[in-house]
Amino acid sequence: MARKSSLLIVVFLILCLAIAPGQQTSAKEADGFELSVAEVGDRIDVTVTLNNAKDMYAYDLVLKFDHVRLAYEDAKLSLPGFAVKPKLSRGELRLAHTRVGETPGRNGMLELAVVGFQRIRGGDTYVKLESVRLVDSKLEKEDLAPNSNMILRSSVVAKLPADVAGHWSEEAVREAMELGFVTGFGDGTFRPDEPVTRLEATVLLGKALLALGGKVPALSFTDVEAIPLWGLPYVAEAVRAGWLNGYDDETFRGAKPIARQEFATIIARAMNASATGNAAVLSAFGDRHLLAPWAAGPTALAVERGILQGQGDGLLNPAATTTRAEAVTMILRLLASGG
Repeated sequence: MARKSSLLIVVFLILCLAIAPGQQTSAKEADGFELSVAEVGDRIDVTVTLNNAKDMYAYDLVLKFDHVRLAYEDAKLSLPGFAVKPKLSRGELRLAHTRVGETPGRNGMLELAVVGFQRIRGGDTYVKLESVRLVDSKLEKEDLAPNSNMILRSSVVAKLPADVAGHWSEEAVREAMELGFVTGFGDGTFRPDEPVTRLEATVLLGKALLALGGKVPALSFTDVEAIPLWGLPYVAEAVRAGWLNGYDDETFRGAKPIARQEFATIIARAMNASATGNAAVLSAFGDRHLLAPWAAGPTALAVERGILQGQGDGLLNPAATTTRAEAVTMILRLLASGG
């Protein structure tokens, strides 16, 4: 028993000292790995198979996936033996497994794991087998970089509004429509250069972050009756989560166009409750002194994460109105950053 335990320790030391997810530097490309997928509704099961195993005693693999459109649910390691708890980080899943005892490794075609995801947003998505370490029964290791990438096509095809074709935000609007947090107006337009209001910005962000799901509190804004029913839950959730504050007179002013520094602040608070970035990143902008004191820290965080960028003149223009195209682009950058 002690010998078996010692062998397990040795195997997992070999595995765990091997692969830092996303940092594969010396692995060789490998054939023989295959990803297959089964979709039932929004549930997606991805099976990882090794077709030509030779004396495989243990493995450690890293899957990368589209964390914007997919949520990890569970993993079943198909082979008998010992496995550690799956390790999940943003868009990466690590699985490790070994045989137990002094037995030979496995050969031939092996199903290594079945990983379950939930599709949480529309649009084409992907799952990729990023790296694998194999250990044989002699405890010799081999680092591999499989060329296995599964593209999952979406049945949702966004109909792009006519006034977005050729606009600088065309691809961003298309992606946002596929993700489901943006729609056009009833006349078939999107109006990318129009100002976005505080209410519209709050609803866009809430939809993009899938913010609803629980009971939201009642609002105490003095102008709460001016907030339409379709926006009320998103405003309430934004207030509850600490993204959004009212004005000193206790109004929300949902119809007011939202300034760039205001929207940057809301997004920063959605990322981080403290919402403070490194002030040094603002030194590149000659108009940083125009930032309101309450917006300086959150804006620095938004700039630091690449969500808010300067405009064509190299200025932040913090008090300028945020356009609908800018709002969509900033939200997409937030989703890509992982929040």
